[in-house]
Amino acid sequence: YQISAIFLLTFLLAVIGLMSAWEAHANLNQLHLSFLNLDDAECGKPVPLVIYIKPNQTARFGIELQSTIDTFIRLECIPIEGMECTLPIPTTQRGCFQLPRITLTTTYPFGLFRTWSYIRFEKDYYVYPKTIDPGFVPQALSQKAADPDTNRSGDEEFYELSEVQNPWVEPNRIAWKIAARNQGWYLKRFHLQEREERVFHLDQLKGYPRDYQLSCLAFWLYQAEAKHEAYGLQLDQQPPVISSGAGHLKSCLRKLAVYP
Repeated sequence: YQISAIFLLTFLLAVIGLMSAWEAHANLNQLHLSFLNLDDAECGKPVPLVIYIKPNQTARFGIELQSTIDTFIRLECIPIEGMECTLPIPTTQRGCFQLPRITLTTTYPFGLFRTWSYIRFEKDYYVYPKTIDPGFVPQALSQKAADPDTNRSGDEEFYELSEVQNPWVEPNRIAWKIAARNQGWYLKRFHLQEREERVFHLDQLKGYPRDYQLSCLAFWLYQAEAKHEAYGLQLDQQPPVISSGAGHLKSCLRKLAVYP
């Protein structure tokens, strides 16, 4: 009787081991991951990578997504209809980087076996300099009043529509309602209401280390955007673009991120 019980226990453990290996593999098999969004971030803050995960036919359990050794998220249950998840990508220095390889692991159901797989999205992201308040703000160049004859783009009172061949130079100003009626591509032009203009450049922070200068410039850019001012960034001999808005702010911050 004792020998039969030992045989039974041995076979039972063998079956559990085989089932655990099979289920651990099946838990990752035919799991579909789609890239949704990737935002830039300030140095020291994580870059949020948004992914959509959809299983095939059955729900999945206990799956971890890992971007670095110390950075991962655990999804206890992924329903059949799929779900969104946000994986943080740690940042330690400014610049433009390619997304690291993402590792998927699971030890479901009994933790006896660990299965893993890799996925890589060919996407780049920018890490901006960490903002530092230098304690002062450069003096504004001038104040511009609204001018009906100007070709500049503002953000205030509506002025006119301008037909263009390539609307994607300013996608945030496309007149989508007109485009939807197949009446051509138009950009919205606005009056530039009276507001201050500022141009930020490295000479305003002479004598400071380069990273400190870039951090201060980043702070001024955020501050000018928050106050709805017109501003520009000059890092070389090219004349700066004076504008405002989320797109302009991102363009300036990306220049700071990759500045040597």
